[in-house]
Amino acid sequence: MSQEYKIELDTLDHIPADVLGMTVTKLYVDAFTLGPMADDDGNWEKSKNHWAMILEDRGGSCRLSMESRLNSVTGKRGILVLKKLGYKGQSTTTIYRETYTWQWTAVTIRNILLYYIARKWHKFQMHEDSNGAFKGCRHNVYVLLTFRKRIKLTLDSREIALTAFNRDCAWIQAKSDGGRTISDYLPFVYTMIDDDEGNQELQRSPKAIERGTFLD
Repeated sequence: MSQEYKIELDTLDHIPADVLGMTVTKLYVDAFTLGPMADDDGNWEKSKNHWAMILEDRGGSCRLSMESRLNSVTGKRGILVLKKLGYKGQSTTTIYRETYTWQWTAVTIRNILLYYIARKWHKFQMHEDSNGAFKGCRHNVYVLLTFRKRIKLTLDSREIALTAFNRDCAWIQAKSDGGRTISDYLPFVYTMIDDDEGNQELQRSPKAIERGTFLD
């Protein structure tokens, strides 16, 4: 059975140690279909997508996503939710998936969440559009995907940047395992339609990443 944990405060004390200790080996960027939604012209031909990251280790996986629920701490729409998934494989509502082999094998769920909290990325406001939908989940995904950090080595009690690694390095490769960059798949909306022969076909349309607001 799946279990979820809302991250509203600057603490992880409410999340079990076995979940926090999961070591990430793969990251999936998933677009879930939430059913059709009218566009600005009143057409119902496109799906509404929700974007999230699936963090997988050898024993299971967690979904990390910014959701449009009311945050009791900020008073705004936007809660970072970690969900320990009770099933294996891909969700039946996943309409698009991009796969990355994780670069840093020692990184745990705890490390990622602490990084979020340290940068206050969990304090986020999603914005309502003209159709009443709250936007910003892709923006939050984009922030983690484009994260860079400086690699350093501790030597003789001093922190010295290695010449060979004196550059910004990401959690993920510049391209997914399928050879796609972030801009190749994230700025789109995905819809499954039935063709004339009754077969399902995945279509995508360009859609800019709607920005939310980081509150601190």
